[in-house]
Amino acid sequence: MFLLAPACFAQNRALTLAYQLTHVDTGEPDPSPDGKKIVYESLVAGTYQIFTMNTDGTGQVQITNNKENHDNPIWSPDGKRIAFVSDKGAGAEVVAVINADGSGEEQITSDEIRAIHPKRAPDGKSLIYCTDDDLKPPQKNPSDIYLVDLATKTSTMVISGGTNTYPSYSPDGKQIAYVDPSDETLWTSRADGSDKLQLTYTPDHAALPRWSPDGKQIVYISHRLGRPWKAFLVSSQGSPPEELLPGDTTEGDPGWSADGTKIAFSHGLPPGQRESDIRILDLKTQQVTTIPGSNGMFSPRWSPDGRYLAALDLENVSRKLFLFDFQTGKWADWVTDPETIQYPSWTSDSRSMLYESAYGIKRLKVGEAHSDELFSMKGFPQYFVPEFGPWGENTPDNSRMFLKDVSSVEFYSLDVDFP
Repeated sequence: MFLLAPACFAQNRALTLAYQLTHVDTGEPDPSPDGKKIVYESLVAGTYQIFTMNTDGTGQVQITNNKENHDNPIWSPDGKRIAFVSDKGAGAEVVAVINADGSGEEQITSDEIRAIHPKRAPDGKSLIYCTDDDLKPPQKNPSDIYLVDLATKTSTMVISGGTNTYPSYSPDGKQIAYVDPSDETLWTSRADGSDKLQLTYTPDHAALPRWSPDGKQIVYISHRLGRPWKAFLVSSQGSPPEELLPGDTTEGDPGWSADGTKIAFSHGLPPGQRESDIRILDLKTQQVTTIPGSNGMFSPRWSPDGRYLAALDLENVSRKLFLFDFQTGKWADWVTDPETIQYPSWTSDSRSMLYESAYGIKRLKVGEAHSDELFSMKGFPQYFVPEFGPWGENTPDNSRMFLKDVSSVEFYSLDVDFP
């Protein structure tokens, strides 16, 4: 989950004092008015929950339940209550308050408005929060899908007027799979957005779909509130989704081998830990193997010719890309980008990868240890997908897709009767 602070102007994940004290992935901590405690959010069994603790790292207490996401906590002026955002599902994110001991939770904004990122007003009596219109009725599209032609360095909108995130083209380029952000269900349609087919249903939340090489199946990740992300397989024509592996560990970023018989995925990331490795599932034998030397890596990408597997370093902001050669059975440090590396994708000839960096789209060639910027994103409002950031993906013809943010933001002041 990504935090906007202050008051929705800067987008980042703050890992300050609370991270150093707890060694888990947290949101921006807020110190109590007397300076003795900290309140912050942290991931627990697939949902974000509110914690308090002493400033010396002792006395950690979870004060919210695990049934839904809770985030962006701030103290009341007297330090007795905590305001935060509660995710009620179906686009309803509301501001709520709770006593510091976890009792007396109370919703203070309406389900009709998606309220996010509350902040204390200077008078100490009000909260300032902002909203976006992407999920308010009637449903509005928070993002348009754009294609970047890297040869001409021009961008063109290809789909607008529908709610689409994580769009993925079929191998023949005639269809797309995508997630509707209003309820996080998985759909397919023709490339122009017509002939829609729903593949998954609530309360399952889907993300990151990828087509099999023959276009008959789609692998994706899914979870329910309070449960970890898991890899699933579904027919592109519609069928009950199949969970690939049992268990409670998290699986992420599944992708296909060139022949469609295997799936590579990240395994690990249990709550409270920073662990992950890369594993391969053989769909015929159901055997799972771990790639040696992949500890601390995630987000695998199998090259179209089957020779290589690329993976990122497991950090909140990944800056390293590793390359595994199936012929030699060894990993190599491919590149370090001081800005960031996000959503790497192979070109169809397996000779290079494209990825999102802080300010543009870059290309990295096999055999080289530096990348080149191909398209600048400065001044272009990218849509930040909740939990997964500024998404990007290649198309079968080696154009690059990204999402343009077309949502609007409104600011509200709310008088709160803090004790």
